[in-house]
Amino acid sequence: ARAVEIDVRMSRDGELVLFHDDTLDAKTRLRGRVADHDAATLLATDIGSWFDAAHPGAGRRYAGATLPTLAQVFDAHGDALHYHVEIKGAQEALPDAIVALVRARGLEHRVTVTSFDFAHLERGLLASQRERIDAAASAVFSQVVLRAMTMTPEVVAHARDVRGLEIRAWGVRSTADMEHAIAVGANGMTIDWPDRLLARLRELGVDADGASASAATVQGAR
Repeated sequence: ARAVEIDVRMSRDGELVLFHDDTLDAKTRLRGRVADHDAATLLATDIGSWFDAAHPGAGRRYAGATLPTLAQVFDAHGDALHYHVEIKGAQEALPDAIVALVRARGLEHRVTVTSFDFAHLERGLLASQRERIDAAASAVFSQVVLRAMTMTPEVVAHARDVRGLEIRAWGVRSTADMEHAIAVGANGMTIDWPDRLLARLRELGVDADGASASAATVQGAR
């Protein structure tokens, strides 16, 4: 896979930290939100033990792996990946901080910023309705993302052919979801098993290796 989807929150002292959930309670030994803790505490926090327990069949063990920062991910992988960075959290400073880091690393051409909060993106879309597609186009966004099983050929055609937007699927939880997203014409999808998607695209005669960076994006384990 050439693209990853990552969730970014802001620590109490302004560091951009990768973490999905609203609270830390279920996956770390900390309690409360990312915004309740400073970066030093968060970056010493074990997330790997939770992953091991949630994925007992995985070949590798990750106990001791800690929460990373967005800067660490950019520095480790650079131009090798396309990053779909989802804004998590309500801090008004969060979108600007992400944009500033992307620019500082020279990765504007490798980053797509997404959010469920339209205002976040207007300051700096994950879309669910046809009117959101029109709003995204009017705001000069480049892409909308719909839940896989809510996508229809008509909505995809409206986004891509009428409004000139890429359209990508999220919420792909099964092979049926993946097949549906392919069938309705999605440009790409956020998925936990990119190998399965890429194999299916090759079966269909799609040049997955030559496709755009959004053809298959990896969704971090939830």
